Amino acid sequence: MLLLPNISNPFYGKVIKGIQGYCRVYDYTIVLCDSGDGYACEEQAINILLSNRLDCLIIAPIQKQRTDITELTQNSVPFLLLRREFAGLQAKCVLFDDVAGARLATEHLLTTGCRRSLFLGGPPYISKARLRHREYKQALASFGVPADLALFRMTEPELNHAYRAMRGPLTQALKFDALYTFDDIVAAGVMKALIERRIRVPEDVALVGNDDIELASILQVPLTTIRLPRYEMGKRAAEMVIAASRNAPSDLKERLMLKPELVVRSST
Repeated sequence: MLLLPNISNPFYGKVIKGIQGYCRVYDYTIVLCDSGDGYACEEQAINILLSNRLDCLIIAPIQKQRTDITELTQNSVPFLLLRREFAGLQAKCVLFDDVAGARLATEHLLTTGCRRSLFLGGPPYISKARLRHREYKQALASFGVPADLALFRMTEPELNHAYRAMRGPLTQALKFDALYTFDDIVAAGVMKALIERRIRVPEDVALVGNDDIELASILQVPLTTIRLPRYEMGKRAAEMVIAASRNAPSDLKERLMLKPELVVRSST
């Protein structure tokens, strides 16, 4: 079973292809479930997994609670956490180095001369959102740039939420010369809000996203972003969890961290 928080998010397309490609080699069939970013749906899907004796589970957890994930550790079904992890929980996981990604994005903005970057992050219950927030502040400090609390904002990682989240900074006439957003979907909503206000990207405000989904390169202003090896994430996740389900001897790591890459385009 593959359990994702939002299968309409284009980020997961290449991840699913990576998982599917590896599973086909070993004659595994994927059961794809969408938790809809809701803990109750996630819990229900996990209960279905346990009652139907499926072979294994790859899950990108909601992280609003962890009871269902903790219960998984007490069962014999192999599972793997995808892109998000829980502090203190021993579990197989495949992650991106969000600390390195946030550092690349923030230092890029700083080296281009931006000194008042608005950080539009994701909900704090998501582990990667907290990591990026922390590293963003540390990168500012390393350049001697004070962190202004007014420049730290949060949005749900959806296009319309991001668009609406920009109303505050824009109507409050908050001064900023750059934005670093939670992902490319958020960046797209932000760009729409800026362009409607006749704020030029990057002449007035530079913009950096995260993920490098296909949309990033074809926005009205092609987006500078952090590229993540999504297909590799899916392939390595399938490799690790199938090895566990077969009790096969393996030298694979329990916790795999994949490296990000800065992709510079016209938005900075």
